[in-house]
Amino acid sequence: MNPARLRSGRGVLAVSAIAAVSLVAGCSSSGSGSSGGGGNTVKIGHLAELTGAGSSVGIPQANAIELAVDQINAAGGFDVGGKKYSIKLDTQDDKSDPTAGVTAVQKIRTGGSKYLVGTVSSAVLGAYLPIIKTDQNFITVLAGAAAVGVTGNISVYRPRVTLTQYTNATLSYIKTNSITNIAMMTDSQHAGYVAETPTFKAGLQSLGVKVDSAGSWKLGDTDFSAQLTTAIKGNPQALNLRGFPADIARIIKQARELGYKGLIIANTGLSKKEITDAQAGNAMTNVVDIVAPTTADLLTSTAYGAAAKTFNEAYKAKYNAPPGFTSASAYSSVNILVAAFEKAGTVTDVAKVRDALDQLKPSDVQGLVDSVQPSSSGLIFTNHQAQYQMVVRTYDPSTGDFAAKSFITGT
Repeated sequence: MNPARLRSGRGVLAVSAIAAVSLVAGCSSSGSGSSGGGGNTVKIGHLAELTGAGSSVGIPQANAIELAVDQINAAGGFDVGGKKYSIKLDTQDDKSDPTAGVTAVQKIRTGGSKYLVGTVSSAVLGAYLPIIKTDQNFITVLAGAAAVGVTGNISVYRPRVTLTQYTNATLSYIKTNSITNIAMMTDSQHAGYVAETPTFKAGLQSLGVKVDSAGSWKLGDTDFSAQLTTAIKGNPQALNLRGFPADIARIIKQARELGYKGLIIANTGLSKKEITDAQAGNAMTNVVDIVAPTTADLLTSTAYGAAAKTFNEAYKAKYNAPPGFTSASAYSSVNILVAAFEKAGTVTDVAKVRDALDQLKPSDVQGLVDSVQPSSSGLIFTNHQAQYQMVVRTYDPSTGDFAAKSFITGT
């Protein structure tokens, strides 16, 4: 696999909603305020969690999408059938709320977009999926939401991990480390994890692992003492936490305050920001985070290290902060969609774009910054879903952040 090449250049798009412009069939031959592209513009919807409980993940994801668009436009756009096109984003805030997400997607669709990138929340995805799932004239490229089963719909592509991949990697870790009893806590509002819980429990049972308790919390909660007291009263070998990182950082801190010293296995993508905000650095000893690699983790990747370094530097230069947990996938999602436009030779014929997505290889995509494991045919997608190398991350007190300890393949 060749390391992906990144487009250079950064524009000045802000992470805010962009006013809708009347476009015919999702594109325009007249200027629309985007740089580059010689006047040909494709409009792409962008569903982002800019506010609400999911914004700590949603804002860095939205930033990465905007960065990819800025770079493409600043480089003169992309070539489709001998014509140069630029991208205009129609950014809508779903407010981390399913109802608001439905309204946002409807606004994107009525605004003329045939394509949608983004979506952090599985709950938001689940709410708008009925609107678009059978629409053969629409494509949504998921950069964050990991709910299982959604890529069986004709309009949905996911160059991002599924929760099943998280489950399989976690079961592999549990088996390798001979863990025999575990307690679980899951965000009750994380629709993807809730739906995945029976599969995870069945996997634990197949390994002979006893589940001491299975509690939950609500996204945005601050006091977890009751659930934790129940979870740790049997002194489990491991406590598994599944949800958003800001909540999980607080839960880990409270678990240690209640006296639990055992292994904690998170599936969340903890970063320095959440740890610092929760003042939980001293609680992170004996914690592992089993997830898709972050941009920092990818810096050590043979296949994607060079691309990750370039992306990491560009993101920090533009936003004065490191990329977030799903930022690399978000950035890659835009570039994957652009590669499909180029391969299909059209931005208006959705069926041809879909066929092109089905045939894409990692080497086709400039700006692929992710740990994609190609299929046996060398393709990014199998039935609209990409597979990923997973990572076991541990806390480094010297940096105050989590970093790659080992990689898990074949999950």
